[in-house]
Amino acid sequence: MRRALLSTFLVLAALLAGGTALAQERTGAVDTVRITGAIDPATERLFARALDRAIVDQAEVLIVLLDTPGGLDSSMRAMVQGMLASPVPVVVYVSPQGGRAASAGVFLAMAAHVAVMAPGTDIGAAHPVTVGGGQLLGDMNDKVTNEAVAYIRGLAELRGRNAEWAEQAVRSSQTMTAQEAVDAGVADFMASDLPDLLAQLHGMQVQTPTWTRTLVIEGAVLRELDHSVAEQALKFILNPNTAYLLFLIGLYAIIAELYNPGAVIPAVVGAIAIVLALVAFGTLPINWGGVALLVVAAALIAFEAQNPGLGVLGFGGVAALVFGTLLLYQPLTAPFGGPFFVSPWVFGVMLALTVAFLVFLVRIAAQSQQEPQQFRGQRRIIGKEGVALTALGPEGIVRVEGEDWTARTAGEAVAQGARVWVYDVEGLALVVGPAPEIPALSRA
Repeated sequence: MRRALLSTFLVLAALLAGGTALAQERTGAVDTVRITGAIDPATERLFARALDRAIVDQAEVLIVLLDTPGGLDSSMRAMVQGMLASPVPVVVYVSPQGGRAASAGVFLAMAAHVAVMAPGTDIGAAHPVTVGGGQLLGDMNDKVTNEAVAYIRGLAELRGRNAEWAEQAVRSSQTMTAQEAVDAGVADFMASDLPDLLAQLHGMQVQTPTWTRTLVIEGAVLRELDHSVAEQALKFILNPNTAYLLFLIGLYAIIAELYNPGAVIPAVVGAIAIVLALVAFGTLPINWGGVALLVVAAALIAFEAQNPGLGVLGFGGVAALVFGTLLLYQPLTAPFGGPFFVSPWVFGVMLALTVAFLVFLVRIAAQSQQEPQQFRGQRRIIGKEGVALTALGPEGIVRVEGEDWTARTAGEAVAQGARVWVYDVEGLALVVGPAPEIPALSRA
């Protein structure tokens, strides 16, 4: 909505500045912007910036090089509104060869002043799905589908395209090849590459909201707009795999901080990672049940780390991790499909690392159960004197008879470098206290 209002304001400003004279004093520039991957807020922002520049600079035309599997309805609608209000013709060119305009991409092609396809591309499959990626059911499916049908039919009729096929692309996910789309009146023509497209656009008449213009492409300056640093960062964060990794890294970092209080760095890294992940989750089509399962997985693994045992809690955490990942963006029946999903490779690596960590914990627990027998002979150091390598308040490291030990104080804190006395051995740790003062023996 904000993009549409801004475009409308720019149109009014242009009319006040000279009306039809604007059409005769164009800069002759041809602007291009490449939109690939999922349609998301970063894509929306890039398109809006390209459209604003084209309007302000009075470009001849804005060419959108489109290759998308679909994306967010909100971002798609904002881009469509910008196209409909634009005084600069917008050409959607589905390219390169092998590219596609699926789902939300169909709506963008229908809204364009000129829709063009490269050989070997396809268009279609625009049936609405849930935010989790599944099919809508019952009355909700009918309501959302009928609204999407009305929307795409309106766009097709406005641009003089095949509204019947556009409806079927939504209702039954029909798809067409480039040649079929041209023959059926879905696309205006085919172009093998960008120079071919420019040659065919030259001299074409295009109707905008403010005038009908004949495109003058010959000799035009070609300008390409790319993502800014902020848009690239946003695109990176909004990637489903990045958001997933950020969330898990954040959870594991906080576990590390709880396991080693005072380390600080894990807490900072974890907090930043989780906030960035939540920013992405607020935009991506998230199933919050999947997020809850990931939190449960981290909690169970943390309990296992604090109390190593047979691994029941830890491997329960692994099960929660598996189901949480599968349900995060997609239903369990289709975990790796559509524009929003966790890559099987990313999932596999995180699962392998988690299992390896748990196996390590189980081995430590098994070894600790054998330690009482192993360390009975070590009770010889009870009553021995050592030195505190770190401050003990109450836990730290001490050196006794040339060996470094984990130790805790029996009560009073011990400063670093102070002499300590071994009172007991508990498992792998010593129980120590300040070394007692022994009076010197008097001479006879």
